[in-house]
Amino acid sequence: MQKHLISKSKLTPVQLQQRLIYTESELAKYKQIVNKYQNDYHYSLIDQLQAENKQLKKQYANSFDLENKVSELTKKLALAKEKIARYESTGPYSTRSSFVNQENTEDHPELVENQDEMTIERNWFHRSLMNHKEENE
Repeated sequence: MQKHLISKSKLTPVQLQQRLIYTESELAKYKQIVNKYQNDYHYSLIDQLQAENKQLKKQYANSFDLENKVSELTKKLALAKEKIARYESTGPYSTRSSFVNQENTEDHPELVENQDEMTIERNWFHRSLMNHKEENE
């Protein structure tokens, strides 16, 4: 009785060959369907949208990084403005000019020449900061 059950569960070589032919034809049919969808306009549109999505994600990440850098630079600018205000209120330039007016000018004549250049640079720096402030407002 077991021999009879075993023989029904085993396939003959002809049956195996028929199943193989059927499977190959199904595979060819589905390959044609996939090619049809890939050549379809909407399928290519999906690919295009996915590529655009990837690019936009990169741009978003870059803009987020730039936003962080801008906020960091804004903080640094605020600190620099505070320092400038402090220096202007305490008058560090007046101490330099008093130093130049001391008796050391005989030993260091270049200090007298550099005083005019420092005044010009200070005025230029102050004007550029004010211009930058006006542009930002």
